[in-house]
Amino acid sequence: MKQQNKYAPPKEEVEYAEVFIDNNNNKANETQKNSIEDTVEYAEVFIDNNKANETQKQVSADIFISPSKIPPLTHSELIKKVVSNPSVQEKAEEIRRLSQIVFGDYNKLDIQIKQISEESSLGQLFCKQMTNAPEFFAKLAGNKILFIKSPKRIKAERNASALGQVIKEYGDTIQHSKDQILQNHRDEKKRCSKPVYMLSREVQRIVDLPRDMWQNALKKNNNPHLNKELLKFLNQVNSRLSQDELIMLKNNEYRLLANSMNIPENKAKSIIKTVKEVKSLQNQVEKLRHFPEKTKALPITNKM
Repeated sequence: MKQQNKYAPPKEEVEYAEVFIDNNNNKANETQKNSIEDTVEYAEVFIDNNKANETQKQVSADIFISPSKIPPLTHSELIKKVVSNPSVQEKAEEIRRLSQIVFGDYNKLDIQIKQISEESSLGQLFCKQMTNAPEFFAKLAGNKILFIKSPKRIKAERNASALGQVIKEYGDTIQHSKDQILQNHRDEKKRCSKPVYMLSREVQRIVDLPRDMWQNALKKNNNPHLNKELLKFLNQVNSRLSQDELIMLKNNEYRLLANSMNIPENKAKSIIKTVKEVKSLQNQVEKLRHFPEKTKALPITNKM
């Protein structure tokens, strides 16, 4: 076993020292080859984490909206979303309508519909079978005696190819829906992984002022980077929240926003208030930049 360098600088985390114990001191080489069979003991070394905790608290204090982890989409959840797609349901209904004509049974192909929902490539296979040998699935509607076919049988045979084509389209629609749902889930994971950082203390002090004091504060502040920081903050919010959540924010629907983001209602209220204040301040900065003289006479409203 290699001796640990006592001069090495301490690490601010929990470390594990792995110690291999061999009762036979004369078999060191065999111990290395058969280390799995040896007893492994762990010496747990606790390092002072005060500085790490302070750093973590500082990082948390600098975050306005924390990132959130989106759980993976399970297979059953994916299929449930797929079959709920209106386009998929429309194609499934078309299959059943033609199934009534071809086989005289509206639900005759329900098993095949479910199988294609699980594996979209079966749509192509079932299409070929339906086109070439529809009897593979079931007896065709109507009757055939010698060479004489009933009107229902004639209609069934004429619609078999159309049914096959709709089955293929159903498989294509299933696959397209799956791809779209998976892409949306990836986009959501990426979106929710982004934090929104707090404004600097200097800018936050201006935001916290009454609105009728903003104009004087902005003139005294004279920070050329102020507008850039405000825009950066607003862009982070737009990237972090979904389109539905942005509408909730705009409409002051803090309960819906809290439920959507899985945060306390007080935090949702704070997000709505802060974002709207920042937006109003940014608008005021823009006015000062483009119309410095006219802005002197412009009142600052409380509307958003």
